[in-house]
Amino acid sequence: MRREKIDKAILKSTEMFEYWILTIEGYSPDSPFSGKGQSIMDKINQAQFGYLSEKDKQLIFDAVTNECIIFLTVENKLPKNNVHIKNKLGINILRPFDYLEIYLK
Repeated sequence: MRREKIDKAILKSTEMFEYWILTIEGYSPDSPFSGKGQSIMDKINQAQFGYLSEKDKQLIFDAVTNECIIFLTVENKLPKNNVHIKNKLGINILRPFDYLEIYLK
């Protein structure tokens, strides 16, 4: 039963991604983004984010400037800082199974 719910969640995520791609392509040549993400990211070089590596900063920068609300990662370190990052930048940093736990509730 649990596996069936996970399969449905994965299918739903795939459908959302395909929808997102088609929607983004429909905006050409205009940008679908408001620019809000760029202004939020001005904060990432502050001392409070000193625990982030340059690679993590770049990944989070890309996600926030593209106005994503969830960033999925398989690593363990970054999601441990989810509360701080969400409060300051407005994006959830989750592992895939953490996302599924929330989604399946």
